[in-house]
Amino acid sequence: MDNEFDEYQAWALTPFYRQYFFNKKDFGARGFFVEGMLKIAGGSEEIFDYLVTIDGPTTEIVTRENWFNAGSGVAIGQKWVSNNGFVFELSLGGGRYLIDDQDGPGGFFRGGLLVGYRF
Repeated sequence: MDNEFDEYQAWALTPFYRQYFFNKKDFGARGFFVEGMLKIAGGSEEIFDYLVTIDGPTTEIVTRENWFNAGSGVAIGQKWVSNNGFVFELSLGGGRYLIDDQDGPGGFFRGGLLVGYRF
């Protein structure tokens, strides 16, 4: 029997704390940062089982399992603020789920590119 997994995260709550380093300005929130985060998430997972027989056709069995998990992780990044107020941010990180849930993923990824404007 051969197995394939298809995981789907339906929702997530990710509070984080960010600490900036090497900042020479009085009004921070720019420069290099390290971020500690928690993640609480849930979703579903489809498991595809294929039963292969020698003389007969291949049978596909699909089961759906819901999962819930909580974990922690870290990320690093850089935030730039222009003199005109435009903000550019690049971050990359990940973490590991702490609850041993057989139906869900073992870890998570967090990263992104942000473009915005500071008022």
